[in-house]
Amino acid sequence: NDYSQGKNADAQYLRFVDNKNISEEITPDNKVFYINLNNAGQETVNAVGKKAKTNNVPSTYAMFFNPANELFSDARVRQALSLAIDRQALVATAPVKLSAANGFVPFGITDKKANDSFRENGGDVISTSANIDQAKKLLKQAGVSGGTITIECSTYRGFEENMLKVVAESWKKLGFKVEYDAYRTDYIYNKANGKVVFDQNDADVICYDITSMSTDAYSMLTGFSGEFGGGFIDVTTGPDKDDVIYNANYTGFIDKDYDKLCQEFILENSAEKRSEKMHNAEKYLAEFMPVIPLFFESDTYISAKLSNFEKDKFGRLDFTELKQSGFKKYLTLEN
Repeated sequence: NDYSQGKNADAQYLRFVDNKNISEEITPDNKVFYINLNNAGQETVNAVGKKAKTNNVPSTYAMFFNPANELFSDARVRQALSLAIDRQALVATAPVKLSAANGFVPFGITDKKANDSFRENGGDVISTSANIDQAKKLLKQAGVSGGTITIECSTYRGFEENMLKVVAESWKKLGFKVEYDAYRTDYIYNKANGKVVFDQNDADVICYDITSMSTDAYSMLTGFSGEFGGGFIDVTTGPDKDDVIYNANYTGFIDKDYDKLCQEFILENSAEKRSEKMHNAEKYLAEFMPVIPLFFESDTYISAKLSNFEKDKFGRLDFTELKQSGFKKYLTLEN
């Protein structure tokens, strides 16, 4: 059971477990056999302790810039904002175990072969510790001395807003005034998907997950490409390839050199060379920082008296072969 939402995670957990009508309906002895802890508060996670299990999920939580805001048009500004964040301090605010993002491609993505980790092979392409001095130098080069930045995140997990406090304090050191707020999850995701307009009069930054649709790095990397990111093509342009206009992907990032890097690994047949070219593409992204990766997602849960249930590489539950110890005593017998 997913039992909690947002700031009142602990209270909702207790109400669920102590609600006799619900718990007796599920299990006569008031047992709950599977609980997802991803949204749980610190008190609940502390109470569970070492019983909790955590798996990596191929998803990167990131900050997306409003492409209509001129402040973010210079890559040096985006780089500076990223460099100012102490990602280790940031993930420490979460009740559950998360990994500070040291790249764009998360854990759970394969590389040259099935048991190869793209993230482990790629190492640190983004620093997980802050470098305020270097960030200030980049802003000075860009001619930026401060401003106001408004950030929006989801209320889905209470710790998301706590993380923004870490980001806000980091950016204040660079001379920015930072305002942040939390909204309904559907509002943030609809905005990210274009169902709610993300325009110049709106937030400057929104935070949400980039979840890989594949266990291959192709999915994550091409998502930042104008040519290969799945956006529309202006059919009035062309016919020469160089004259075709591609729609900017969800980040607003358009870069023909990056498109070429993507094309290189798309056309490469050698696993070794393909891997090298994909890692080069990720390093290129780290130079231009179309988004700011903050942490890699995980899936945390507790279970009891259950065996043979699995989680796939995307964190989804598979109960096909599920077995429960002593299940007969939990059956409701009808006359």
